[in-house]
Amino acid sequence: MIKKISIVLLSVMTVFCSVSYAAKVQKKNIFIKPFTVDGKGVSMDFTDYMSEVIVEYEEYNLISEEDVSAQKSAIEGKMASSSSDVDNDASMKALMEAVDSDSIIFGTIDKNDDGSLTVMGRILDRKTGIGKGKTIKVKRARYLDIAARALAHYLITKKDSYLDELKEDMEDKEKGVAKAEKKRRNTLLGIESDFEGQNETVAKSPFIRVGYSGIGGSSYINDKKVNEYYPKAQVLSADLFVYRSRDIVGDGVDIYSKFMYKKFSSDDASVEKFKTDMTALNLTTNNEKLAGQYLIPSGNTLKELEMIQKSIDIGFRFVGTSYFLNEAWSLYMMFGGRYMQVTETYKTTNSMLLPEDFKKNFTGIGGVAGLGLEVTINRYMGLFAEVNAGYVPIGDNKLNYDGYQLIVGATLRNSHTEYPFLGIL
Repeated sequence: MIKKISIVLLSVMTVFCSVSYAAKVQKKNIFIKPFTVDGKGVSMDFTDYMSEVIVEYEEYNLISEEDVSAQKSAIEGKMASSSSDVDNDASMKALMEAVDSDSIIFGTIDKNDDGSLTVMGRILDRKTGIGKGKTIKVKRARYLDIAARALAHYLITKKDSYLDELKEDMEDKEKGVAKAEKKRRNTLLGIESDFEGQNETVAKSPFIRVGYSGIGGSSYINDKKVNEYYPKAQVLSADLFVYRSRDIVGDGVDIYSKFMYKKFSSDDASVEKFKTDMTALNLTTNNEKLAGQYLIPSGNTLKELEMIQKSIDIGFRFVGTSYFLNEAWSLYMMFGGRYMQVTETYKTTNSMLLPEDFKKNFTGIGGVAGLGLEVTINRYMGLFAEVNAGYVPIGDNKLNYDGYQLIVGATLRNSHTEYPFLGIL
C-alpha cells in the first residue's frame, strides 16, 4: 500500500514539475514598433539595435518586422477601427492584438536645437496594460546604437544600472571626441600656419649675405705655382642683392654685388720654394709689371709672403626654389664680372735684422661663375653654400690670380615683392 502511494505521489510531483517547467519556459511574444523620429518617420536602425538585446533574453520571442510585413493585410484589417497611427496605450493594445504580441516596445526620437537627441521608450504589457517608460538624452546621433541597447536592457529588466553605464560610456566617448576635435583643430591650425609660413618664406629672398672660406683648401689660386707659394688662405665675402624678381614659388632672377677680401700667406716650406724659384729665374732686376716674381735685395732674408686680394662683382643669379621640410631650398647659378685689386707683400729682414717689406700692386678685370644652395632656417634668416670660380689675369705675364672658393655663410632675407630694388624700393 505504501509503495502504491509513493508511486502515485511521485507521478503527481513529476507532472507538477513538468507543468511548472513548461510554464517557466513559456516564452512571451514581444514586438518592437519602429521608433518615430522627430514626428516625421521611423528609425529602423534603432529598432534593430534593440532587437539585438531582446534576443539575448530566453523568456521572449521577438516578432520581427518581416513577420509583421508578411501579415500586413490581415493586421490592417484588425486595426481598421483603431487610432493606430498614434503612440498611445489604446492603439498599442490594438497593434499587439493584431500581431498577437504579449508585449510591445515603442517610442520616439526627437532632435533638439543643440544637436542632441531625446529618446523616449516604453514597454506595454497586453494583459495587464501596465507599462513602464524612460526618457534619455543622447548627445550625438553616433551614440544611438549604445543608447538603443541600454534602453532595451532597462525596459526588460527595470535596472537603472544599464542607463548609468550608458551615461558613463557617453561621457567617455565625449572626452574622446573632445580630444579628437582638439587634435583636428591643432592639425588644421598647423596646416594653416605651415601654409602661411610657406607663403611668407617664398615671398622673401636674400638681401644681404656674409660668408667665409679658407678651411682645408676651400680657397685656391688658379695659377698652380703661385698657389704653392700661398698655402694658407682666409676669405671673407659679403653680398648685396640690388634687385630681385621672383614669382610666387620663389623662382626668378637676382642682380647681385659681391665684395670679397682674400688673404693668402706662406709657410716655411713655401718660402724656401719661392727662394729656389726666384734663383732659378736668375733675376737681375725687379719688374713691377710682372706678378709672382721678386728679386730680394742682397743682404735681406725673406721671411714671409703675403697676398691681399680685394674684389667686387656685379652679376646675375638664376634661382629655382622648392619647399621641403617646411623650409625653402633654392638652387642657383651665378654669372658676373669681377674687378680685383692685388697687393703682394714680401716680408724680409735686412742685414741689421730689421723688418723691411717690399710690395707690388696690380689690378685686373675678369669674370666669375658659380653654383650655390640656399636654405631658410626661418622666413628672415637662411644659410648658404656656394662654389664660385673666377678668371682675373694679373700683370703683364697674365697670371690668373683668381681661382675657386667654397663659401659658406648666413643670409638676411626680406621681401622681394615689397622691396625688389636695394631692399628699400
